Amino acid sequence: MADASAAKSLCLWICAGMAKGDNPAETISTHRRSPTMAALCERFFADHVALRCKPSTQGEYRRAIDLFIAPAIGAFKVADVTRADIAKLQHAQAKNMASGTACQG
Repeated sequence: MADASAAKSLCLWICAGMAKGDNPAETISTHRRSPTMAALCERFFADHVALRCKPSTQGEYRRAIDLFIAPAIGAFKVADVTRADIAKLQHAQAKNMASGTACQG
């Protein structure tokens, strides 16, 4: 019964959006084409880090991307990443640093 109620609510919400001119198919298509965090990290590295940072700093950025960011949230779409996701990543890193396991991935 709860599933039918949830489906009805979702349907009403979509219909209300369509009445305002929203296009659900376009929204879904746009979301599918949006970049992942891994792709954004690579773009940041190529467009900023590789051009403006010293080799040692580049290495640290690469290490952070490869060991921490990409495994944790690399598959997320950029638009879907929340403050909570970032806080969880930071908390895990702080916990790993405190326990001495930060370099173990």
